[in-house]
Amino acid sequence: MIYDVQRKFELDDDHVKKIKKWMKKQIKKDPLQPTLGERWEYRFIPTGLGTLISLKDGATGDILSVEGTENW
Repeated sequence: MIYDVQRKFELDDDHVKKIKKWMKKQIKKDPLQPTLGERWEYRFIPTGLGTLISLKDGATGDILSVEGTENW
């Protein structure tokens, strides 16, 4: 069975500010950058109540919860 579903995930200004601040902190923690820039992994998990958003730093393994259930 094939589903034709298009999803669009967006970050608002507050999310972007939070992410940039965290990225700067992570780069200070481990300044090495992968050649292809694959250091950052964004995760968008749609639920019936909202979308969980997290960002993983591939260099350190740390995860930032950008948007969780606290704003639902």
